[in-house]
Amino acid sequence: MYRLRKYIGRRRLVVSFGTLAMIGLLSALVLTLVQYQRAETALFHANARFEDARELSQSVVFDVYDSIDEISGTLEARTKIAELVSDYTDNLAGDPNAPDDVLFDVGVLKMRVGELYGGIGLANLGDIRRGRRLLAQGDEALSALVERSPDNLDGVAELAMVKRVRTMQALNYDFDTSAAREFNAEAEEIIQEG
Repeated sequence: MYRLRKYIGRRRLVVSFGTLAMIGLLSALVLTLVQYQRAETALFHANARFEDARELSQSVVFDVYDSIDEISGTLEARTKIAELVSDYTDNLAGDPNAPDDVLFDVGVLKMRVGELYGGIGLANLGDIRRGRRLLAQGDEALSALVERSPDNLDGVAELAMVKRVRTMQALNYDFDTSAAREFNAEAEEIIQEG
């Protein structure tokens, strides 16, 4: 204690600055930990809201749309639902670093909404051009997923399905057998590789 008092007495200025620096560092550490905890809490809540939005969009496009599809006079409501889900998937697709499950959802929802706009063999909204564009976007998202994760069998199956739907559209809407063969060959290749 004697030596410590002598040391502090001789170097008051250095000890004062050292103490202030230590207090500053500890304060910064505490502040960083508090901010980190707030960010983690915000991320948890954002992820929960995102999962809720994903479930809602899937429910809307698969359950609600199919339920009102059989009711006459619901064309306007079905169009609004399709546009809502299309906008939602556009926002999701804008993230180049989207995780695999998001790419899968984008691909599947784009395919489904594409079929709602201009599918073959089912009641659709009659906008074949928009349906094709959505199917192409679904194809793109699922292709990116399968390229990134070739072992994702759900992604492989959905990508093959998109290719088959595009095959049917090329045949039925355009009578374009070469495009249909190309999409069909891509589907077969995907299935064989998967």
